[in-house]
Amino acid sequence: MPLSDWLAFLKWVLALAALQALGLPLAFRLFARLPERGYALAKLVGWLALGYLTWLLGSLGLAGNDLGAILLGALLVAGAGALWLGPQGWADLRTWLRRERSYILAVEGLFLAAFLAWTLVRAYNPAILGTEKPMEYMFLNAILRSPALPPQDAWLSDHAISYYYFGYYLVALLTRLTAVPAAVAFNLALAALFALSAQAALGVVLNLILMVKAAHRPTPPPLLSGFAPALLAPLLLLVVGNFYGILDLARQNRILAEAEIPVLYYDFGDLAQGGSQRPGVRFGPLNLWAWLDLKPDPLPPSTTSGWHWDLGNWFFAARTLHDRDLLGRETEAIDEFPAFSFLLGDLHPHLLALPFDVLGVGLALAWLLRGLGGRPMTWRREWPFTVLSALILGGLAFLNTWDFPIYLFLIALADLGGLGLRDGWEAVRSSFWRRVGIWALLGLASLALYWPYFLVTFQSQAGGILPNLIYPTRFQQAVVMFGPLLLPLFITLLWLRGRGRAGFDPRAAWTLGMGSVIGLAALAVGLAMLLSLNADLRGLIFQALSPLRWDEALGFLLQRRVVDGLTVLVAALGLAWSGGLAVGWLRRGERAPWPSPSERPALWLMLALFFSGALLWLAPEFIYLRDNFGTRMNTLFKFYFQTWVLWSLGGAFGVWFLAQHAGRLARVLGVGLSAVGFLLGGYYLIGSLPAKTGNFAGPPTLDGMAYFAATYPNDWAAIRWLQDNAPATAVLLEGSRGAYWIEGRSSRFAMATGIPTLMGWANHEAQWRGNYFGQVARRLQDIQTLYQTRDDLEARLLLERYHVDFVIVSDLERQWYRPLDETKFERLMRRVFQHGDVVIYQR
Repeated sequence: MPLSDWLAFLKWVLALAALQALGLPLAFRLFARLPERGYALAKLVGWLALGYLTWLLGSLGLAGNDLGAILLGALLVAGAGALWLGPQGWADLRTWLRRERSYILAVEGLFLAAFLAWTLVRAYNPAILGTEKPMEYMFLNAILRSPALPPQDAWLSDHAISYYYFGYYLVALLTRLTAVPAAVAFNLALAALFALSAQAALGVVLNLILMVKAAHRPTPPPLLSGFAPALLAPLLLLVVGNFYGILDLARQNRILAEAEIPVLYYDFGDLAQGGSQRPGVRFGPLNLWAWLDLKPDPLPPSTTSGWHWDLGNWFFAARTLHDRDLLGRETEAIDEFPAFSFLLGDLHPHLLALPFDVLGVGLALAWLLRGLGGRPMTWRREWPFTVLSALILGGLAFLNTWDFPIYLFLIALADLGGLGLRDGWEAVRSSFWRRVGIWALLGLASLALYWPYFLVTFQSQAGGILPNLIYPTRFQQAVVMFGPLLLPLFITLLWLRGRGRAGFDPRAAWTLGMGSVIGLAALAVGLAMLLSLNADLRGLIFQALSPLRWDEALGFLLQRRVVDGLTVLVAALGLAWSGGLAVGWLRRGERAPWPSPSERPALWLMLALFFSGALLWLAPEFIYLRDNFGTRMNTLFKFYFQTWVLWSLGGAFGVWFLAQHAGRLARVLGVGLSAVGFLLGGYYLIGSLPAKTGNFAGPPTLDGMAYFAATYPNDWAAIRWLQDNAPATAVLLEGSRGAYWIEGRSSRFAMATGIPTLMGWANHEAQWRGNYFGQVARRLQDIQTLYQTRDDLEARLLLERYHVDFVIVSDLERQWYRPLDETKFERLMRRVFQHGDVVIYQR
């Protein structure tokens, strides 16, 4: 990499070290009951607290969106940490730092190694190109350029960003603090998120391991004693992928290409292709690859020679699920997991929130241990703990709104476990609704802390819940997606179920397992009946049944649900076993001979992770959240990603616990099968990196716009001119066409400069703003009018209405708005820049 990139990397290392120092006093108190006192989570606490205070000060008009606000925020965070610690806390912290020097070096070594490793990966694949990277780069530049908060949406002038932009604000904060170019910061942010997630995952699982170790020792175990086994957590979270990689390796090399297996399956028939074969249930031999139904299709030709190791199809690992209707017509489904997301390199909210999701798991553990502490909660004594908890939860809502209810639910389970493990089942029953009130207040407080966003700028496309009647997840594809995590999950649960059968509660298991299925199915049917009364929603729900008759469709739907219902049953089994074990421990208390009471808190959190992940896996089988897509695509995407997060952490601890406590046969089989699954899943990233990085052959750079400058020199020259000459309040006019740069480099000048334009990617603005988009959609027509009209008065009025300062005319605008009348700009404005085909006019 160039020297400037290494210097930028070093600046980020130092800035993140400063965040560690800033957040450690807060983490030391927030996670006071954790064995390692939250050291591995301190960077995230510092980053979140600093980001929140600077954002709040700017949103209230008490500070600008600049370096001064960051320094003021740092002083406030440092002051809050000092006050909360107090003199005795500072003495304890200093003693702890001296005593745990080796552990600190190990944790920071892991962070630095992960940060450097993924920085190098990004250096060989840095381009801000494709998928939604232009959108994300636009957000970063828009926030950096906005003189005040809320930040201006560069793709919709005169409007603040409506998307959950807190993650981009946090990245912009580090970008401003380190004075690193935004195009470089984009890639460093991806590497930092990777490293922070690794560090946080290690910290959470290490604390669980140390809690169990402490149960068998008279003195606390050394922190480093849990370090090596805890490394499995970041490996499962970030490095292991799904089984698509190893299967695609087999597919490319035509392994078992002609293999047929006897299966019971739902045959889609060929009515959708104009044939006469009707769908229905079949039993018989079916080609293995046709049964798996993985993209791409068909198999490579038999004439392909040589052995192929490279996973050129790496992208389709996030399209493992094929949602097909009753006639086999496909609807887009997305099933990302962290290894894929980091490989793709989109700086998207689900990735920006990932390390903070792990922080949410750590917070749940803190709530569990607080409940075990024995002291009744009082707001007067506990308010700093509660406020910081709300700050973290509310941050998740602002980072990636879908994650907020998930981690609030996890905290509720943890809090319930702490109370029940301490005082027993009757205490849970008697105080349950009081605890519900506390969780509700925590949720409200979390959102209230971020009220300038949720009450002032937030607009949403969300439109309630819709039933999923037609698209069950085929179990073979669910195994391909979650196989590396399903193995440790069910092996651990099966072993716990057998070993601790005296403490298992079968009634709770049936209630939680089958009750969830029946409840969700009843909800789906009830919603379908209710929403069928609405003509618009009726089409959205039932359009996939056409051209079948209603009685035919109902019959085929029931057949499909029965044949492809194994995913539901397995998810219900996960709920049943984890719930039955957890409730059994509370009901039987000391009478349950195993596990020991001192081991149960760590195991309770593991079961809470398993239970929450299984619920997220099950829910989209029956319902999904309505959005502009009109399908369950986004619900699958968001829920499955969180399932991976929860199960990877729970599975890492579960495998360690199994290895420590199981008999020889169970240990060999359980750990061995899990290890095989991890190795097979790990091939995805190993096989995909060469394809994604060009075999690490090109000259490395962290500049995500280097390709743009080389490929589009005229555009780049105009961008640089605008960056140097446009005033802070400028508005520019450029063409808008499509999204993802499939139809051209739409909205590229606003993207690269942060200068607002009239309309960027219109479909994305519609997603972010929901019904409000109808009030601004006319801008697309006004842009066309501005470029095409020959009426100077009409053009002048539109330029004034939208406060346009600069107009871009390039070959793309000339192509999109043919015939384009450029002469009016010569009359109404002055030409201030020209480089090749790109001209800039200023008003």
